[in-house]
Amino acid sequence: MATVTTVTQQGGSLTQQYTLEGIVESSRIQTITLPGGIDIASVLVKPGSRVTAGDPLLELDSESLEQAKTILRQEIAALDIQLNDTDSGDSSKDSIAVDRANTALREAQEDLTDAEAKQKQAETDLEEAKKKAQQQLTQSAQDAVETAEKALEDAKYARDNALAAAENAWNSASQSESAARAAYKNAQQVQTQAQEALTDAQKQLADAQVGGDSAEITAAQSAVTAAESALTNADGQVDNAYYQLQSAQDNASYAKSQVESAKKQQDQNVSNAEAALLNAKQELEATKTQTDFTQESLVVSAQAALDAAEEQVDTFNRAKEDLNLNHESQQLSAERAIQSSQSDVASAQKAYADAQQSERAAKEQMLENIERFAGIMVTAPVSGTVKTVAEDITKTQDDIPIVVLNSDEGTLSFVATVDEETARYLSVGTSGSLLTKTGSVMAIPAQITAVDLPDSDGMVRITASVSGQTLTAGSKATLEITGQSSQYRTVVPIGALSSVNGKTVVYIVRETETVIGTEQKIVAVEVQVQETTPSSAAIEGALSPEDRIVSSSNKPIAEGDRVRVEM
Repeated sequence: MATVTTVTQQGGSLTQQYTLEGIVESSRIQTITLPGGIDIASVLVKPGSRVTAGDPLLELDSESLEQAKTILRQEIAALDIQLNDTDSGDSSKDSIAVDRANTALREAQEDLTDAEAKQKQAETDLEEAKKKAQQQLTQSAQDAVETAEKALEDAKYARDNALAAAENAWNSASQSESAARAAYKNAQQVQTQAQEALTDAQKQLADAQVGGDSAEITAAQSAVTAAESALTNADGQVDNAYYQLQSAQDNASYAKSQVESAKKQQDQNVSNAEAALLNAKQELEATKTQTDFTQESLVVSAQAALDAAEEQVDTFNRAKEDLNLNHESQQLSAERAIQSSQSDVASAQKAYADAQQSERAAKEQMLENIERFAGIMVTAPVSGTVKTVAEDITKTQDDIPIVVLNSDEGTLSFVATVDEETARYLSVGTSGSLLTKTGSVMAIPAQITAVDLPDSDGMVRITASVSGQTLTAGSKATLEITGQSSQYRTVVPIGALSSVNGKTVVYIVRETETVIGTEQKIVAVEVQVQETTPSSAAIEGALSPEDRIVSSSNKPIAEGDRVRVEM
């Protein structure tokens, strides 16, 4: 027999320990971007490399670098020519706008005519809907009146039948009462006659005992005995007749009460039917004179259609009025449009010139940047840590960063990526300890400042604020966080869980009375695991507060086993 230890159900929360691997990033990022087409001889840094301002990052091919400089100078010169040779544009104005206005006005009139026709049809439909609604309501009310009349007839018929049956029963009970009363009187008469006969027999016996012989005495005694027996029978008949009379009276009384009850109930039924008929007739009369059908479904639908049609007519009227106003001013606008177009051309030319000027300034700045390189070396503009380096790149591309630096001049943050399940227990404001990979054993306080939404792979970016003299941008670090789960109804030791036929169960101990005494047996209860830690589990299942859950056993156990509980 196995010996087990048990625990009772307890609620609580679970404490989870999370270790996040990530890097320290700077809020200030320096991007190294070069003109496209320059061959890269070698990349001198890699992600995580520490650099100071002026340290070499890339070695470029001298020939392609000079070619890039030449191309930039040529592009700048071409932009200068374009800026000096800007087209004055076409200021002519034709009649296209006027033609379009006339077409729009004609189409607006057609739309308005069509909308007005739809409005008239909707008004006709609304009137038809009102008539149909009244017909339906009137027919429904008429049907209700006919139904109420039939119900009244049925109620009266039922009342007559019920009263007739009750009165028949009462008459029958009354007749039975009369017969019982007559039988009782007859039995009383027989009793009186028997009493008189006994008195005479007793007197004859007394006379015989005074002067008669033995035969006369014996005869008189027999007469007395017979009279006594007759009286006893008569008494029994009187009692029985009395009981029969009482029963008949009770039946008659009950039958009479049934007549009164049936009359009351049936009269009420008839009254209810008459009231229902009166109400139905009033509803019918009200329906015949009803003029408001706004709540009827047919009318509601037709009214909505009419409202929509009227709104469309209003819309087209406003549009036509606007077009009329536009059309009246079209001729004047045509002349003004010429002036406006000339102004637009000038504005467009200026915008184009500004764009070209901006492009020229950008190219000139790029040229100055690469001319400042120490020969063919691209150097770090600031001190920091290399964040990324373009992989397998041998030639620069426009707008594609070659090297990205985490500048030491920015604010530092710890950044890590975790799965969506772990992120559920991490929230903004949660604090932890940051350990760097530089060999320092000093823990740096950190606090989560952002928990992003999951990406397409279900991963979540976690950002925490940190501060410390031992931190450098780009360095690897570990953030340790203790997360507290929500409250659970049942928390048990992890050892209490078992797997049986692919299902998670806990074993509980229940006492069973047998012929040899009380036995403690194992019962398996299926549960659902809500959350676990290395030492505990939150579960839910068909458990009662009194159940003793097995937390450990010195032998394997199964459902039905007898066990000994260690106290």
